[in-house]
Amino acid sequence: MANRVQSRSALDDRQKNLIAIGAMAGAYFVAGKLGLSMALVHPSSTAVWPPSGIVLAAFLILGYRLWPGVALGAFLVNITTAGSWRHTWYHGSRAEQGASTACKTH
Repeated sequence: MANRVQSRSALDDRQKNLIAIGAMAGAYFVAGKLGLSMALVHPSSTAVWPPSGIVLAAFLILGYRLWPGVALGAFLVNITTAGSWRHTWYHGSRAEQGASTACKTH
């Protein structure tokens, strides 16, 4: 009887985590699209990025277990903005290379 209650509790925890991860991805996506709607110069760059505050609050309150939702939400925002996963992957890796080069030179 104890095993059945324990396994049911573990299943409920997994379901809660999956729901929280899905909610995090959804919140990131909506907030990211809201932030990108304020872009003036280029459609994929903006000075206002609401998802960063949402992620910080979620990590502080709920812990790092939500990181897959953040990754999924960020990927979905990028792919729906850039148009294709190849474009997103290429420009994402180029931006990271530029940032690491800038940090090394200064």
